[in-house]
Amino acid sequence: MRVSIRHGAQGERGATIVITALCLFALIGFTSLTVDVAMLHVYKQKHVNGCDSAALAAAQEMLVQLRNGVDLTTAQESYAKPEAQLLAGRNGLPSAMPADWPSSDGIRVTFPSANRVKVESIEHVPLAFARVFGLATKPVGAATVAGFAVVNGVHGGSGGGSDGIRPFGVDDRSDFQYGQVYPLVMGPPPTQDPSLPAGNFYPLALNEGRDGRNYYDAVAYGSDLDWHVGDMVTTEPGEMSWPQVVNRLNDLVRQAERDPTYSQQTIADATLDNPRVILVPVVRWASTDGDYLTKNGRGQVQIVGFAAFWIDSAPKPTGKQEPQILGTFLKYVDVPNGSYDPSYPSPSSDYGLYDPVIVE
Repeated sequence: MRVSIRHGAQGERGATIVITALCLFALIGFTSLTVDVAMLHVYKQKHVNGCDSAALAAAQEMLVQLRNGVDLTTAQESYAKPEAQLLAGRNGLPSAMPADWPSSDGIRVTFPSANRVKVESIEHVPLAFARVFGLATKPVGAATVAGFAVVNGVHGGSGGGSDGIRPFGVDDRSDFQYGQVYPLVMGPPPTQDPSLPAGNFYPLALNEGRDGRNYYDAVAYGSDLDWHVGDMVTTEPGEMSWPQVVNRLNDLVRQAERDPTYSQQTIADATLDNPRVILVPVVRWASTDGDYLTKNGRGQVQIVGFAAFWIDSAPKPTGKQEPQILGTFLKYVDVPNGSYDPSYPSPSSDYGLYDPVIVE
């Protein structure tokens, strides 16, 4: 008896073709998904980076203008917003804000509060293979809120006007009148003994080693160690000659006056790398009576913040006059060797040094 299997074989071949076609269709689908997802990830990262850069730049520009005396609305709308749009464009984002945003590509810059700027972006990315499934574009965007925090740490340096902090612990009860000449008078803070002279700063041992040379180096070049709010630092009651301190401070002034880059600068436009602009720690005395500061012994004070001080001069004391430094407290944004680190305590007050930070 003869049995025919031709029709069965032809049926199997037909089924194989159908299954193969379905597999190829699925493979194309997965390929399109993989390619488009990878592309969308690249676009997403571009928007995150762009919004971060734009928001930080806008926050910095806003604070700079506020420091220059510009009113808040003008600082935001006329300076911070254009700066955000400029940085967004440089990072490859559509920098304009169309009237029908977010239906159309662009960014939006808003100000949630007086010290916050928010940058949002949207871009409708054309898809490649997903068009097969009717998906022509996919919206991608990001949002960043930036602001400015008060600096709570300063890194050590190796020389120059804006390097590590100088060894002058300014009493946190001092009158921080920015832009006005202010004398820093060496001596302990007011005590219960009226016969003791009251001062508003005291020498500190900031560098490793406790001798006059280390102190003079810290005056001339700044501390070579990192310091943060909350750190305890030892006072430096001896092992130093105030005339030598005066010489080093006035050397900084002369250095600035002889350099064309800084010679024309004033307190209104002085840059932080100007040798006569120094960073000083603001301290809180560990003892309320100040006795440990009057017996040629060492004591401990706690750093509660940092400030910038423009040196006018350091006159040599005459008679019974206490050593002092004449100058002006200034405000700065984006201190190169300063930062805000949330792992350390925040400053006890706003001492005029700020670090642009991403809030969310």
